[in-house]
Amino acid sequence: MAPHPAVFLDLASVDRGDLDLAALRRVAASWATYAQTPAELTAARIGDAMVVVTNKVVVDRAVMTACRACA
Repeated sequence: MAPHPAVFLDLASVDRGDLDLAALRRVAASWATYAQTPAELTAARIGDAMVVVTNKVVVDRAVMTACRACA
């Protein structure tokens, strides 16, 4: 279960060190950010987060079902 209300699963896919995340950080009090997330860790990293941002990581029915199981 993610201890944060918001999770960015694959920040490295969009950020080359020049991305201003200030506006994004205002959306939630606490963020967990991961450079990359392998498929087998997706559900665990999402946990019960209220906000999930992804660029390349697939969040499909199986992941959502697994999230409900670990929440």
